[in-house]
Amino acid sequence: ELLNRAYVTNPDLRLQFLHANRWDPKAAAEQFLKFLEVKKQLFGMDKVMKDISLDDLDEDDKENLLGGSVQLLPVTDRSGRSILLELPGIRSFKHLRMCT
Repeated sequence: ELLNRAYVTNPDLRLQFLHANRWDPKAAAEQFLKFLEVKKQLFGMDKVMKDISLDDLDEDDKENLLGGSVQLLPVTDRSGRSILLELPGIRSFKHLRMCT
């Protein structure tokens, strides 16, 4: 099966990484490649070129979501962005081999 080229060439996805890296294309590209590597480690090669949905999560992933260690707060910041709160140490997560 060929990889979904439309996923990695999606302008909206690319803009997310450019915006997060203050419009530095080199930094955005490096972060994007790390993002794809982490997705591959977590979900496997067959899920790298697609958006992850609840159906892609295993039972441990779903328990972590419901366990309360990561919470979406019911308020937004001054710019209207959602606030995600992470409480490390409540659960242990999958170990990732980070690429540098």
